[in-house]
Amino acid sequence: MSSVEFAHPGEPISKSNAYKRGRGKSFYKDAKYVEYEETLQQAAIEAMGDNPPFEGPCHITLRFYFKTYRRKDLTNMPKTACDALNDIVYLDDTQIVSAELEKLYDKENPRVEIIVEELPDDPAYPLTRCKPKKRPRVRKSVRKTAVVPTDR
Repeated sequence: MSSVEFAHPGEPISKSNAYKRGRGKSFYKDAKYVEYEETLQQAAIEAMGDNPPFEGPCHITLRFYFKTYRRKDLTNMPKTACDALNDIVYLDDTQIVSAELEKLYDKENPRVEIIVEELPDDPAYPLTRCKPKKRPRVRKSVRKTAVVPTDR
């Protein structure tokens, strides 16, 4: 069983609040959210090192440490982290078959702590094994999201 553990500093951001209304009927992702997601991906890349993403069923533990006691809906928080880890820690967040969530407070050091464990194959999780998708290779630096064609 493989696992990866890392922490991402900063106040956790919910994906449900990530979209803002632009002019007319258009929506766009808030710049704070985009930066948060990119730095979360960078932390995951560093934690994984040269290891490939997990292909089997996974268990994820997320501990959200908030700066204040303001009301935050815990059930909205995991989506940002789970989506950001796609193709880095696991191939797709549909591989997550169990999760632990905690909402905690740390005024001095808000953060999210993430632990992902690949579970052994089990007949109870028949549809969670993913195969790598044929996608264009993406450079490791998340800030430079240029796609490099693989057919050269």
